[in-house]
Amino acid sequence: MKLEEHRNRKLPPLEIADTAEEYYRRLDQALNYVLEFLRDEEIMTIPDWLKAEDYSDPSEPRRPLQSENTIDHRAREREILPGETHEFIGHLFDGRRQERDNRPIRSVDRRFNMDWIRSEGWAAGLEELLMHVGVLDERPRRGREIEYLMNASHMSLSLPDLKMHANQIDFTEARRLCAEIMPYEWSHKDDFMVWYEQQSNLRFPAFHTGVVMGKAQFMKLFRERAMQLGDKFVLRDFLDEFLAAGMIPISLTRWEMTGYEDEIKKLW
Repeated sequence: MKLEEHRNRKLPPLEIADTAEEYYRRLDQALNYVLEFLRDEEIMTIPDWLKAEDYSDPSEPRRPLQSENTIDHRAREREILPGETHEFIGHLFDGRRQERDNRPIRSVDRRFNMDWIRSEGWAAGLEELLMHVGVLDERPRRGREIEYLMNASHMSLSLPDLKMHANQIDFTEARRLCAEIMPYEWSHKDDFMVWYEQQSNLRFPAFHTGVVMGKAQFMKLFRERAMQLGDKFVLRDFLDEFLAAGMIPISLTRWEMTGYEDEIKKLW
């Protein structure tokens, strides 16, 4: 992030979408742009049935913008694409695929949200993957800084999660740690989002830890498959194969895609 900030040091700050009209204009533009980008740049197969309107339909009434100064709000009002791509391609596309997948085990809704590491790991990994492959290149350059801040946000939510469940810190200390980790005072221990997400960690142990670990598992599989295939590696084929495996643990997807048994043996 510091290298990116140095590179962008002579650029003006990002313009903030401080009205509902501007926010939703940027949202609609970003959703359609990312679909075109994924198709044109052969990143992954986007079926004709996936439409930007499935996520945000301009013909529907738009809710007023919330005035909360949360991490998510600060990020999206400056560069909307990474966060909304997380939700649109990362989650909504996953959900639409499951609706069309009749295979047992791979597409069912699991009790207790047991698919969250696969689901959130993929969505969080997608944010950074798309930045590196160029989705932000035609947008204001400083938007790349927002993606690094979003990475920091994931960590600011996951480390207090770990420490609370290790009985190293209590809820108040977890909120304080969350705010301390996030750069530029983008979160505060009394922010609504900090309260909500740390309460979520108590209701759902390891949720935010799972987000970070899921991304790490996804990137590990990416690296291993690329090394395994060498110059035969094709990004679109890799991502299509990963998604086609369905909503199963990434360790099982890794076993199917690479044939590596080291993780699976630990499960037997």
